[in-house]
Amino acid sequence: MTLCSQCPSSPEWCFRDGHIESGIVELRGFQDGPDWHTSEPLSIEPPVEFRAVEKYSCSETQFTHMFLAQSPQYVPKEADALLDVIREYFVTK
Repeated sequence: MTLCSQCPSSPEWCFRDGHIESGIVELRGFQDGPDWHTSEPLSIEPPVEFRAVEKYSCSETQFTHMFLAQSPQYVPKEADALLDVIREYFVTK
């Protein structure tokens, strides 16, 4: 897994223990204020695996990647069947 610590779209504070290299996004809820980033979090969202995609592997003129997330806490279990349908359609086409 190659992650870019300089990438503005993936700030370190979004990752487990503040380390992008962990490959785990853990969004935290903080008290509002100027020192929010030094305070203890009020809440932590469930962890999500993060895998970076190298920019050179993407095309700027056509679709080359599809990103799909499974969110068991927010989507009914019945929707899981769609994951295989989407995977089959896009992987084999």
